[in-house]
This record gives sequence, structure tokens and C-alpha cells, in this order.
Amino acid sequence: LKLTSFSIDNNPLSFTTGYVINVNDKYVDIQVVPSHQTDIDRQVQAIFRYDSIEMRPGFSLNTYEIYQSHPN
Repeated sequence: LKLTSFSIDNNPLSFTTGYVINVNDKYVDIQVVPSHQTDIDRQVQAIFRYDSIEMRPGFSLNTYEIYQSHPN
């Protein structure tokens, strides 16, 4: 299979890049990196730490995975 001269329009992106700046028992504050969009009404499924050297989600004891639970 050979694909040439194609593009993928992924707007809005299926992910957002940002920094966790505050964590509480009830919320997480995230500073979104410019060029990425925020969508207040969209439910977050998970937050992963990104390994910028390996260019993939980070894996080690120093990484985190945060999954949203349904509010009670």
C-alpha cells in the first residue's frame, strides 16, 4: 500500500497539550499551550505525562496517568 499527496484534517485536535499547575482533591488546573484549544464542556477521559525525548507517553515510576471518574 502506497499513499501519496494526502493530508489529514484533525480540527479540533483529539488531544490538548498543557501543563498541570495545581492539583486538588476536586480539580486539576491545567495551563493549555497556545495553538491548542480548550473546550470547557468536553469531558476529559485521561491525562498522561508526555516524554519529549522519546516523543510518546511517558512510562516510569515518575510518570502519571489520571483518569476522570464520574462526579457524585
